[in-house]
Amino acid sequence: MWEKKINSELQAFKTINLDELNELRLMNRVDRKFVFPLNKLPELLGRVSTNYQVLEIKGERCLLYQTEYLDSPELDFYHNHQNQRLNRFKVRFRTYTISNNTFFEIKRKTNKGKTIKKRIEILEEEKPEIDYSFLNSVVPLDNQYLRPSLSNRFKRITLASFKSNERITLDFDLEIKDQNAQKALPFLAIAELKREKAANNSPCALALKAMNIYPRGFSKYCMGKALLNPCLKQNAFKPNLLYLKKIKNEFTD
Repeated sequence: MWEKKINSELQAFKTINLDELNELRLMNRVDRKFVFPLNKLPELLGRVSTNYQVLEIKGERCLLYQTEYLDSPELDFYHNHQNQRLNRFKVRFRTYTISNNTFFEIKRKTNKGKTIKKRIEILEEEKPEIDYSFLNSVVPLDNQYLRPSLSNRFKRITLASFKSNERITLDFDLEIKDQNAQKALPFLAIAELKREKAANNSPCALALKAMNIYPRGFSKYCMGKALLNPCLKQNAFKPNLLYLKKIKNEFTD
């Protein structure tokens, strides 16, 4: 139901292809995330359709992504985030299903609030494996024991601004899974605004504010682990866990 409404709103957007979008890559950026009920996503798209282009690949505008996050047996990356440590990392394999491209990616959150992403492509004929040379050059930790910790899949809409170096990702239909459990979050939408530097004039941010939706930190990896493993220490994530319950109650299918 909601994907049909979303696709209907997306028809009003001009399109951009992957090569054009890659010219706007933001590997060193400031991110802001917004979390809200999925039933508000069509309204948001309607408000910003003249400000952004939408990525289209093979005629599709809602693209499926799959991610496998790596962590230590002690879940060091999870606990570094839970303990609000600065200069923290996420390590993952990400597959863009429609093009069958897989990347080994490292995201670093700096003490200045910047997100720095580095990645290398995994060739199609290769099995995804950790590139320790690349990993150790970026993450100054003992990485030899990293192993799969959580996988997810979701649909993503990617928007690119006509006027500034800004990209928006809109994620929904999130499913999470680890060795203990799995869960679907069909009521959830996550918007992420990506720019070279913080700014208050983003049309998408202004539209979200007009809808009473405000910035909120949200890690798919950490929230996924917390949701599937209630025994984990998760004090820092409790506000978001409560907010997810509120969103679920507000959502109308």
